[in-house]
Amino acid sequence: MDQHFCIHRPARALFAFGVACILGTVILQAQPARIDFRHPAQDDVRRSNRITAVLQDRKGFLWIGMDDGLFRYDGFSFLPFTHHAEDPRSLAEGAVTCLYEDRAGRLWIGTDSGLCRKGVSSDDFDRFRNEPSNPNSPSDSRISSLFEDDRGTLWIGTHNGLNAFDR
Repeated sequence: MDQHFCIHRPARALFAFGVACILGTVILQAQPARIDFRHPAQDDVRRSNRITAVLQDRKGFLWIGMDDGLFRYDGFSFLPFTHHAEDPRSLAEGAVTCLYEDRAGRLWIGTDSGLCRKGVSSDDFDRFRNEPSNPNSPSDSRISSLFEDDRGTLWIGTHNGLNAFDR
């Protein structure tokens, strides 16, 4: 006895529509997405084209570390933070190597010449650098990485070892 698979006309139309929808979806998803790169006005940032670190803080500011300083970008303009030899509350000299925002909203900046902590409500920086005679100072002033663990300890990677900073 021959059995034939038979689809009635309305069901056949519904089946064809379903197949078309599935294939259409697959074809649309297979199309490469167009990626457009924008280049914000960077006149203030052009002193050095080498970006070394980028971080978006909880307020939405974009912090950009470079060979010669730090910039805060608010979506419209760049605000520079640089080293000033006569100002002990300015950013440490040297290239910015890493950026980290801790759970309290403080920005930490690793540089080639020490660790900096930006004031939460000011544009002042506290500096921490290696002092060979002080065993409680960082093991090296060349900071390479920053991380905060679940207990709030800031871990600082340097060119001469790992440091734990209990604030």
